[in-house]
Amino acid sequence: MDSADSWEFQWWLDSATGQVELSGAAVDGGLSPDELEERGAVQVATADSRRG
Repeated sequence: MDSADSWEFQWWLDSATGQVELSGAAVDGGLSPDELEERGAVQVATADSRRG
């Protein structure tokens, strides 16, 4: 997944459910990266904008 703001946001994949969640300072009501890791979510590597 790529995003112009990839350094401010992080995408997480819950491998058990397949749900993708967005985490970051500007995300209201979202879980923190630590909470996502505790739930077994894996951070999705962001694509560099030059690759597009």
